[in-house]
Amino acid sequence: MKKINTTYALAFFSVLVCVGAVFLLVSIMGVLGDARSFERNIAERTARAESQFLTARFSARFRAETEEARREAESHFLPEADIALFIEEVEKLARLAGVSLEVGGADLKPGNVITFSLLLRSRGSFSSTFRFLGLLETLPYASSVDDVVLEREEMGNWNGIAHLTVASMRDTR
Repeated sequence: MKKINTTYALAFFSVLVCVGAVFLLVSIMGVLGDARSFERNIAERTARAESQFLTARFSARFRAETEEARREAESHFLPEADIALFIEEVEKLARLAGVSLEVGGADLKPGNVITFSLLLRSRGSFSSTFRFLGLLETLPYASSVDDVVLEREEMGNWNGIAHLTVASMRDTR
């Protein structure tokens, strides 16, 4: 058997220790990289959760602070369920003004804010017909009276024709 020189053995052992140290260092760097990645992931998730929490808090506070103003704004829109009652109210206005009324041509346009149009034909004296058209413009809802036509008949009667468009709010609660 050959005798191994101590210097060669020591050099071989030193190289082996260096290779092991490099391997250990590379392994530690990989673990540290994974730890940093994990830490970044946790930080991102925490920031997202904080943002969602603050948004929810702001949203709840905003809803509470604007409740009265929203109710006031919504009061100018006819509730969707009350459209038939609204038509009855228009008919009452016609009776109050002293005109006969024919309601037709209903057109409903759906969406979050629903608009519907009615074709109104009234008949009566000039002052009654004009008063009825004026009463339509005082309705407490987001509405418009368009395409108004006044026609005189024989015997002093007048026909009034108008399109009434009203905004109605869909109940989203």
